[in-house]
Amino acid sequence: KRRDHTPEAHDTEEPRQRRKGVLLLIGALVLGASYLFAKPPPLDVKGGEAQLDALRKHGGKVHKSLVIKDAIGVRGVYASGMVKKGDVLFQVPMQLTVRSSSESQQEIASVCPTVSESSIRHIVVSKGLVKFIGRGDTTSVVFTGLPQDVSWLGMFSPHDKYYQRSWLLDFDQRHHQFDQDMECIDLVWAKLRGQFPATWSEDEGIRQLRWGYGMSKSYALSLPTPTGGLEKVLVPGMMLLNHEPGTKHHQEYTFAEDGSFVMIAGRDYRRGEQVKETYGPQDNAELWYTFGFTIANNPTRQQLPFAVSFLPHDLGDRDVACARLNAARAFLQLPAAKCGELGPVWTITIPLTLDAKPHPENDQLIRILFISHMNEPASDIKGHAYRPIAPEEEADLCNLIGAEMVKRAEAIPEVTPKEVARAVEDKHVLRLQMETRRALQLTSNYWYHLADKLHPEGNPMPE
Repeated sequence: KRRDHTPEAHDTEEPRQRRKGVLLLIGALVLGASYLFAKPPPLDVKGGEAQLDALRKHGGKVHKSLVIKDAIGVRGVYASGMVKKGDVLFQVPMQLTVRSSSESQQEIASVCPTVSESSIRHIVVSKGLVKFIGRGDTTSVVFTGLPQDVSWLGMFSPHDKYYQRSWLLDFDQRHHQFDQDMECIDLVWAKLRGQFPATWSEDEGIRQLRWGYGMSKSYALSLPTPTGGLEKVLVPGMMLLNHEPGTKHHQEYTFAEDGSFVMIAGRDYRRGEQVKETYGPQDNAELWYTFGFTIANNPTRQQLPFAVSFLPHDLGDRDVACARLNAARAFLQLPAAKCGELGPVWTITIPLTLDAKPHPENDQLIRILFISHMNEPASDIKGHAYRPIAPEEEADLCNLIGAEMVKRAEAIPEVTPKEVARAVEDKHVLRLQMETRRALQLTSNYWYHLADKLHPEGNPMPE
């Protein structure tokens, strides 16, 4: 178009140009400030990126489209571009891993002869990991070649301290090896002291070994050995994949001709999609104390019927008990019960999910317990059935559930080695007994812990 050079046109265009310049200046300042004051990525994201960089630099292979991101508050491995089924996600030379070799397993077994084979493998990995980190061993550059502003602990989130979640483990060490494993770590430090950095004190050495044990429990893969056995292996890159429930592996695994370990994409991944792997069919109690997280709508769940009785303590309480019973039934959208005679109708059974954290049905159970135990007059029960539960009330109910879980766990008969040997045909039943007992105790510990957090001045978690 022909430009209008008349004085009137010039008078209107000059202010427009000035406004445009001011807007550009403001935009530049905003962009510069956002760059200068942008929140740095979390340490576990920077550590994950450093792990992939070190893997690439020292003979490993990482798919060009894989990146580390913190998209939903949790570090994960994401596809920045298209990843096809059959693509190699990771190829990791064995010299870049931390392994529980058979020779090292024998060494630990001689120090801790009563510890299980699985625990020995984890302790071997722990010993190897902390030795590499403490001495900066060049054979483990993936675990030591980190930027100066990212400590080796920064490679992993604070929730990866398995040993600090020991409050959730069951009371009875005959059903769990945790206490024995910690004793074994103490012995490893005492008897193999010369293999660790001379600058470490006893407290520091044991703390590092416990951290390494937690890392192995949380991240190590079980790989077959040429002799038909198993070993635990920390595999850089692969250990960063988060959990997705499933009964089968989502990715495929093989060994390359040079002996390196290879992970192959089990399906296509679009840009922005997180690449995950299953940690196996584990309920939330198992996931919490092993890995430090739980998942909503976990398909692997253990449930137990939990009966709540509304029976009156005496005949004078019948009307109040009946009002409570029907308030609870109304909350569950059940028809009102006739309270003329005592019987099964006075009991409501809710499935208690044996998980480390409550599920919606557990919230229902808390509500039913609240209705059955509150001290409100009969006329107020219906109105109070839906009001929020105060923390001190919930703490009392959590303790009630915890105590009931302990009673139920103690009621399950102990299983001795002789009984196991005698009942080869009935192994599944015995295993189910032990798993149920363990799940009950895990659940009771969680509810006591929750009650303590809700009401810290009272209801302390028992020893």
